Amino acid sequence: MTPRASPSPDRMYLNANQIVFVEPVGPDSKVARLIKEAKR
Repeated sequence: MTPRASPSPDRMYLNANQIVFVEPVGPDSKVARLIKEAKR
């Protein structure tokens, strides 16, 4: 059996009781830029 590449996930589900840290995202950060690109 040959391994197949799985597609990249397009969403992630998190349980609120498992989130231990939240950090703000700056408007000019790489994360903010990637979020903007993903919304297009």
